[in-house]
Amino acid sequence: MTFTITNSTAIPYVEDNRLTTVDSVCQELDISSTGSSDFINNLIKRASFAIEKYVDRKFQKVDCTETMQSRGRHTLLLGHRPLRSIVAISFDGTTVASTSYEIDSREAGVLFRPAGWTSTLYQRNNIEPFQLEVGDRDWSINYVAGYVLPNSTGYDSSTAQLPDDVEAACIATVKSWYLDRGHNPRIKTEEIGDASETSFDQNVQISLPPIAISLLSPWRSFDPL
Repeated sequence: MTFTITNSTAIPYVEDNRLTTVDSVCQELDISSTGSSDFINNLIKRASFAIEKYVDRKFQKVDCTETMQSRGRHTLLLGHRPLRSIVAISFDGTTVASTSYEIDSREAGVLFRPAGWTSTLYQRNNIEPFQLEVGDRDWSINYVAGYVLPNSTGYDSSTAQLPDDVEAACIATVKSWYLDRGHNPRIKTEEIGDASETSFDQNVQISLPPIAISLLSPWRSFDPL
């Protein structure tokens, strides 16, 4: 499948995937953000990318277009979720009537079509024809999906934004990296006289802490339907 983010006027896309805020981390650490905000913000960015890689999905709310193949089944799994709304669906360039399908699960990003999603897989003829696992990406789905993240404009924690356990995993990761900065190979501190500077080396790989992995396990992507 291919996945394209549409920079619509309704949902202007900003490449900011931070899953928590500097204030939330500082509150957890019981420290002042003064003098530490840049460093902690950098940790948040890195932790957010590490979490996205671990769960193999993104969380930010976007207007997107996804093109994919189909195995001809009644269900179709979208790559970005939770599904907010469907803008349009087309097959091989022809728009499909919105009355011919329905949202089966918003949280899982599953669409249901009674007539089935026409198979686009290639066939090979032997004694009997059988489908291969590859095909044309003739299905195109334009939809809105994802969560409003804590640093987004107009964020309101009371209206179903980023789930608490995902943000908690990010906070736990940043906290772990911050407290372990004296031993963390990615965190470098340089001292010149009385001054010191702390930086984050993104080329050194380290893992998420166990508590974050436990919180994120239910969010890992699963095989397409």
